[in-house]
Amino acid sequence: LRNFTLDQTGRNDTIRTEDISLVSNIHGRERRLERNILRAELQAAIKYGRKENANPGREGTPRWRYTYNGVVYITDETSRHEITSWRIDGKDNSVAPAVLELGGLGSHAVLIVDSSGSMRKNDVPGYNSRAHAVYDCLAKD
Repeated sequence: LRNFTLDQTGRNDTIRTEDISLVSNIHGRERRLERNILRAELQAAIKYGRKENANPGREGTPRWRYTYNGVVYITDETSRHEITSWRIDGKDNSVAPAVLELGGLGSHAVLIVDSSGSMRKNDVPGYNSRAHAVYDCLAKD
């Protein structure tokens, strides 16, 4: 991977934005697709964005958070491996929540259950996983 140095302002104007290398993974590509983020926006975030320490990875490894032009981009400690990204500028084509007027005619609820890796943990007594516990509680309650 190509290394580059930043000038005293924290920017690098000697390398073209499209030449900034980054290594994508399936999760990162899926999030970009869902959130309407282009690879070039991540490259620009590395080149021009505000760089801050991000929350560490699962094993405690350091990560960086770049914020630039409405995009937040999380990388590994080398700033080359894409972890995830999201928009803060509202350009992600999100569907706005529906406004309902119940008027005493009944109601509906939409429940969203986390399906991240932590939901596979076996730490709820009587259940194989957190997810099983949640679904059982939803069914019974």
